[in-house]
Amino acid sequence: MCCDYEAGKSFSVFYPYEKMRLHGCGDVFASVLCGGLVKGDGFEEAVRRAAEFTERCIHSTEADIENHWYGLKFEKNLLEGI
Repeated sequence: MCCDYEAGKSFSVFYPYEKMRLHGCGDVFASVLCGGLVKGDGFEEAVRRAAEFTERCIHSTEADIENHWYGLKFEKNLLEGI
């Protein structure tokens, strides 16, 4: 659950739990969140975009885990857009 004090509301973002342990998920999430806020997105939109992008990166990593065994595979997803 997140609280947007400026808008005076709270909201939740849910994605299925992934059992993988990957370094960099929090860094990617925070980077996309901050980037959204800097470019003028509202807090809720920035959080949702960061969560969606991070989930896409997790699935990309999971699909290629034998070739990309360490950290989050985010590079390909940058080309597809945030």
